[in-house]
Amino acid sequence: MKYLITLGLIINLIACKKPAEDKFNIDVKVKGDYSGYLYLITNKKLDSSFVINGKSQFSGTVDSPLKAGIITDTISGYNKEFYLENNNLELEINVTKNDFGNGPVDWIIVENVTGSKTEKIRENFEEFKSVNAEKENWNKKLYNELHKLITENQNNRLPGDLLAEVSSTFTLKKIQLENLYFKLDKKVQDPFTIKKLEQNIYPDKILKVGDQLFDIKGENYLSKEVSTQDFRGDILLIDFWASWCKPCIDQFHELKTIEKRFKEDNLTVIGISLEEERNKWKKAIDKYNLTWTNIFINQNMTGEISKMYGINSIPFNIVINREGQIIAKNVSENDISQIIDELKEAS
Repeated sequence: MKYLITLGLIINLIACKKPAEDKFNIDVKVKGDYSGYLYLITNKKLDSSFVINGKSQFSGTVDSPLKAGIITDTISGYNKEFYLENNNLELEINVTKNDFGNGPVDWIIVENVTGSKTEKIRENFEEFKSVNAEKENWNKKLYNELHKLITENQNNRLPGDLLAEVSSTFTLKKIQLENLYFKLDKKVQDPFTIKKLEQNIYPDKILKVGDQLFDIKGENYLSKEVSTQDFRGDILLIDFWASWCKPCIDQFHELKTIEKRFKEDNLTVIGISLEEERNKWKKAIDKYNLTWTNIFINQNMTGEISKMYGINSIPFNIVINREGQIIAKNVSENDISQIIDELKEAS
């Protein structure tokens, strides 16, 4: 499930049916009784369109084929992404309701996509896997197929995305994954895909429990330079968050409880922002009255800090002992209580 925050400013749609090599046009058929705006998104909003009589349209341009999704104007998600490219596409979706524990949300089911050459390549790859996965030399067949896709589609994110999926399995050897990874044009690929590949190929580079903290430097709310090293001697609970992350905001109450409850035990809470918009970060600190030290490092979820600590979603936290050693990851208030007690017994 992918939680997506309601988008603010929208771009008015200028519909265009005329084919163009440097433009995409999407006709969307909407099932269900939804009425309102739909948004076309990648790693950012591309366009918006109002649903009229079960139909919606989008247009625009992309530099190269890339993954896209459709959401509504409330908190919503979708069952799968599709590949967007400069072409005439037709999309069939069903807007339903689903409950993921926090109440009903709009859930968009992508039922059919036509007109995308990249989608067709992906379908052919899935067919290739279903036909050959049980055959002898599957490892070699898969490597050769991915090599071919990367070589023939350099200006396309699909081969990188497929390689990232394969890297999560044990089908290809490390040397094979490395060879294919080095053939990708990194400037074209999705930064999240590159991050996933690097984490899967080089897991030893991710800091683990027992490793020494890599100190994080940045600026605090008052624009003064600060580092996690400044707090050596305290037990640190480092919380990675962003102003656009609703689950991060939802857990602020728990963090406030932890800060107050364990203050006498020399537990220090530090917030690390994984976003690049300083103004939004400062506004969130003010709005939610965050009293602990917060550090702005001007890095997002694909930055070096996220890679180093293996952060693929937020909120994400780590606990550091007085000597600067990582002793836990992704802990709850109850976990902190147990950790504090254990450290007391050990001292």
